[in-house]
Amino acid sequence: MNSIGKLLLFIAMGALNLPVAHAQTVKELELKIRCALKNTEACFNLGRMYSKGEGVRQDNSKAVELYTKACDGGNAGGCFNLGVMYQPGEGVRHERSRAMELFGKECDLRNEEGCNEYARMKGAR
Repeated sequence: MNSIGKLLLFIAMGALNLPVAHAQTVKELELKIRCALKNTEACFNLGRMYSKGEGVRQDNSKAVELYTKACDGGNAGGCFNLGVMYQPGEGVRHERSRAMELFGKECDLRNEEGCNEYARMKGAR
């Protein structure tokens, strides 16, 4: 991205009242802007960056917040990753029932991975 593109990202961050000072990379800035504009794929990708510590400091609580936005907006991957975090309690308190609910929602969104995980957890009761 050229310097004009970077400048426009910083201006957009300010216009959306997003914390520019906390952004570490241009990719993070871009995803924060797109997520703030209700792009669920951007929220999902930013959540993955935070959960894995890719280009940002790992922060499971922030990942949960972003996966929740993605899932609430109908992003199946956000529902799945959020369910995975609820299973062992990464960034949230362990809640088996919430994990199952999220895998069920992902299944409703036509993602086989969520259906399989929901069935596995239901069978393990």
